[in-house]
Amino acid sequence: MWTPERILEQSRQCGARRGTPPTAEHVTAGHYELYLVGGDATLMSYRGALAAEHTVFDRRPIPVPDDVDVVELSTYEQVVEFERTTHAAWGYAPPSADDVAGACSRLSPGGFLAYWDQISAGTGGFTLVGDVARFWGAAVVPAMRGRGVYRALVHARLAGSASRGATLALVHAGRTSSPILQRLGFVKYGQRRTISIDVGATPA
Repeated sequence: MWTPERILEQSRQCGARRGTPPTAEHVTAGHYELYLVGGDATLMSYRGALAAEHTVFDRRPIPVPDDVDVVELSTYEQVVEFERTTHAAWGYAPPSADDVAGACSRLSPGGFLAYWDQISAGTGGFTLVGDVARFWGAAVVPAMRGRGVYRALVHARLAGSASRGATLALVHAGRTSSPILQRLGFVKYGQRRTISIDVGATPA
C-alpha cells in the first residue's frame, strides 16, 4: 500500500542527476547534493532534518497519442539518436564521441526514444529500484512540442516499468512538466527547491 509517507520516503532516496548538463561535476558534501558548472553550483537536494518535501507522482492511466511512436533503446543506432535528441531537447551542445560511447556502455532497460512522423522528437527513461520506477530525463525537442510526444513518453515508461513489476512511478518534475503530469492524472505529494549560487562571487 503506497501511503503519502512511503512515497515521500522513496522520493527522498531518489537522486536528481538526470537532466543536468553533461559537463557538470556531481558533488556530495554531507547532507548536500550539488552539481557544478563553471563557477555556478546548483543545490539539487538537502537530506538533513529540514529537507523540503519533493515533488513526486503516483501512477495513473493517461491518453496516448496515435501519431507518435516510442521505442525502448536496444541498438547502437538508437543510443546515438537518443543522445543527439536529448542534447537538442535540453539545449546542450551536440554529444561528443565520448558521450555516445559512455551512453552505450551504460545501456540498460528503461531508456526510450520518441518519434513524430519518423523524426526523432523526444527522450526519457526510468530506473527500476525494487518495485519503484524512478522516471528521469523526459524532454522534447522544441520544434516538436505540443504534438503529444511528452505524453507518449510518459505512457511508454508506465507500461514498460509496470511490465517489470513496478507498482509506483516516481517523478521529480520541474515547473513546466509538473502541471502537464497533473493534468494527465498524476498526484502531487510535495515540493523540492533547487537553488543556484555563484561560487566565485565575493560576499557583500
